[in-house]
Amino acid sequence: MSDIKPVEKYKILDETSLEKIRTLSVYYSKRSQLSKAKEELRELLDELEKAPNPFDFEDLVFITDNTWSEVADVFIMLMQLIMQHESEEKVSEEINYKLNRQFDRISEENIPEWKEKMLNTFLGGR
Repeated sequence: MSDIKPVEKYKILDETSLEKIRTLSVYYSKRSQLSKAKEELRELLDELEKAPNPFDFEDLVFITDNTWSEVADVFIMLMQLIMQHESEEKVSEEINYKLNRQFDRISEENIPEWKEKMLNTFLGGR
């Protein structure tokens, strides 16, 4: 299990970037952006398929710079789709549902160090 950095470290977009994405979502049609999103997803999948894991270790996967570029493309396209379809609330609800479901699954696995971390982080301790 690797060290977890503070959540602030993972804030990816600033207001200017969000505004640029919103502008693109208005400029392009829903149909064209759906098609572009599919294209970008295929390119990301191709890159992920190529990610080497030479010794088959859980935490030894090499991600290339081009893979990160494809991640950015997909992220931008997904944000545009969310904006075009005004689905931010639905996506937020789904994210929360899926995160909670996964944490429930983890808690059922009975891995003591994860249970302790979850209790301390999300439930304020015992």
